[in-house]
Amino acid sequence: MPKSNTDFWEKKFAANVERDKRVKAELKDLGWRVITVWSCELKDMETLKQRLVSEIKNKEMLMAAEKKPVYE
Repeated sequence: MPKSNTDFWEKKFAANVERDKRVKAELKDLGWRVITVWSCELKDMETLKQRLVSEIKNKEMLMAAEKKPVYE
């Protein structure tokens, strides 16, 4: 959190969090599976790759268990 103009930044961050929740819910409602990647994760591409592969495989296993198509 920046040290100056903290009221502005607190409101901005709170609004961003709410926007992100809303957009994620809208995408899920449209059938998308959302995986969030933070910019700091881009520093270690191998670890990021492993996390993404793991998340995709987990989502595929959940979809198979529910007997729904993995990708619509």
